[in-house]
Amino acid sequence: MPRRQPSSESHEPASIDTTGGPLRLLSGPAWLTVLLVCAGSFFLIMLALSIVNDRGFLAMWRMQSEVVHLVHDIRQIEGANGELLRTIERLRHDRNYIERLAREELGLVRPEELVFEYVP
Repeated sequence: MPRRQPSSESHEPASIDTTGGPLRLLSGPAWLTVLLVCAGSFFLIMLALSIVNDRGFLAMWRMQSEVVHLVHDIRQIEGANGELLRTIERLRHDRNYIERLAREELGLVRPEELVFEYVP
């Protein structure tokens, strides 16, 4: 391939049209305005995503509310379990409690007892 000879013509750098043409560069406050609008838009988009995302603020708030309800339910269940454990212990060791339950809930009586029923 033949080499090109350097030309003796001087080449001036291409000038940029700053008179309002399609390739006009921003300068001064206009550039700052565009930068602030872009940064603000980015910030608002990130804020919106952090709120409505599946791991965002609203989801965390819902989960925290669910945790409060579950803790309340757990405390109620633990209280009921405590009552059941006390009942189990009484059934294992308290003969009077067993007799009272047999009389009240099953209607049992001792062989020497008489039962009187009142019909209103």
